[in-house]
Amino acid sequence: MVTQRMNNTSGFQAIVENSKDGFLIVDKKSMIRFVNPAASIFLNKKPDALLDTPFPHPIKRDDAIEMNLIRNNGEPGTGEIQVVDIFWENAEAYLITIRDITERVIYDRLKDEFVSNVSHELRTPLTSMRESISQVYDGILGDVNENQQKYLSICIKNIDRLRKIVNELLDISKMEAGKIQLQKCKDDLVEIVRSSSEVFMPVLKKRELDFEISVPEKVFHVFVDRDRIVQVMNNLLGNATKFTLKGKIQVAMTKENGSYSCSVSDTGEGISKEELPLIFDKFKEFEKSTRPGETGSGLGLAISKKIVELHRGTIKADSETGKGSIFTFALPQYSSSLVVQDFIDERLKESNENFMLYHVHINDLDSIIPLVKKSEIQEAGRKIESRLKNLGKQVCPVFVEPDEIVAFAEDYPENKTQFKTKLFRIIKEIYFDVADAEIDFSYGKVMYPSDGQISENLWEKCSEQKISETRERMEKYILVVDDIVELTEQVQILLEHFGYQHVDVANSGQGVFDYIQNQNRVPDLLILDMKMPGMSGYEVIGRLKESYKTKDMPVLIMSGYEVEMGRLFDYISHRAILTINKPVQPELLRKMVYFLI
Repeated sequence: MVTQRMNNTSGFQAIVENSKDGFLIVDKKSMIRFVNPAASIFLNKKPDALLDTPFPHPIKRDDAIEMNLIRNNGEPGTGEIQVVDIFWENAEAYLITIRDITERVIYDRLKDEFVSNVSHELRTPLTSMRESISQVYDGILGDVNENQQKYLSICIKNIDRLRKIVNELLDISKMEAGKIQLQKCKDDLVEIVRSSSEVFMPVLKKRELDFEISVPEKVFHVFVDRDRIVQVMNNLLGNATKFTLKGKIQVAMTKENGSYSCSVSDTGEGISKEELPLIFDKFKEFEKSTRPGETGSGLGLAISKKIVELHRGTIKADSETGKGSIFTFALPQYSSSLVVQDFIDERLKESNENFMLYHVHINDLDSIIPLVKKSEIQEAGRKIESRLKNLGKQVCPVFVEPDEIVAFAEDYPENKTQFKTKLFRIIKEIYFDVADAEIDFSYGKVMYPSDGQISENLWEKCSEQKISETRERMEKYILVVDDIVELTEQVQILLEHFGYQHVDVANSGQGVFDYIQNQNRVPDLLILDMKMPGMSGYEVIGRLKESYKTKDMPVLIMSGYEVEMGRLFDYISHRAILTINKPVQPELLRKMVYFLI
């Protein structure tokens, strides 16, 4: 058979134009550069309306993802998006294929609903049967002889087996449908493995099997649904026990390459080379069991694999016939990356509305820790989390540790600047209370969907950005306003000594508005005297509040109001507009400006 290279561009174009699959070429900024007729139908827009607009779905290279589409008959359906890297017009781009999979989805849904419904229907009668037989077995309904107890025990054992199979069918059905809800939190994998292993010790002792557990004394923090990881351990230890007639079962843990691994090994009959590649497939059962009558559903390992993968981990098996098996699963170490990506994935399932993420890193925490109690640092993290939760439903603390904070906000126009200001003020205030000093921190920020459309890309961009809050603050514009020239010059010199690079002065209330007009810039902070001839400070603030452009500009009033240094942030928290006493105290001025911008 001879393969002929197609040099006829028009022939290739005809194939693309008439294809039932949708084809789009999207550049690295997610902008659509080419679209064929099928894709236009699926996205329910004319080609001209799609070109040079953002692709409206996540772009994920590794896995196919589903989307809602409009079918050729005008009815809604389901599509599958696949992405590959290409070059388009001498630049890197994505080739996106959209395939109508509506029939397949309907079939899978019917299958899953059937399995789920049948499983649910079986649960109630099985529970009722077990309870009734147990009452007879326990003699509650009258005396039973030894022979009767024997057969009742067999009934109870098989009902329990059936119930386990039903639960596993429900589990695998939910996992394949993407409907399983994991309750993840920070936990210690060492403790999970140790406590799960201890449950099996009486069984292993009864069967005269040696058991060895080798786990570290220190904590292995992971981000997991504890019950599900216990389920994985139960499956692995249960299989090891079932297929080992004599010898030893071992549990060991190690740390490597940013992950923690746990292995369960046995000296049982092992798995053949032919079966090993299929060991994690559904309904795959060993051809024989060491102990007669011990069979399973063939779902335990398939479920374990899916659970581990839902935790962004891996699982593998090594075995040799007659020499035993080793099953090893690895989970990534607890980190902001895991928590944030999970949060984003769940958020994108619920809504496609725009949002913002801020990632703040406290750079000088190591220099603060020796000066305060460890409990005070931990309490600072709890206070930050609590304060963020109190900002309203549009805001959410995603990840909070003493040195790292990730916060989420719905991307409403009024949130764009206010959220950042509130977040930074909370961090500054709480850490100032702890350390009695300015803290040095940096931050990254991303917007969905403009900065990325999948969790990995968004988090990568957010975590890689390193914007210094101190450097950014020192480059902001401050306007000092007082009719006393010497005072404005004194404050200007102080601020420039602190490191602020753009400090301007005005000697009248009207000078504020002249500055805004002439510089075409709203100051990042206004330091304002209230009693000035002509336009007073009160009138200046009133006019600023009337304009959308200037209504949120921070203002620091210079007045005769006394502020106690020790109660600075109590005062700040309860004042809409801050006041500093004349003559200006340098250290108090520094702290107030630090907090306000």
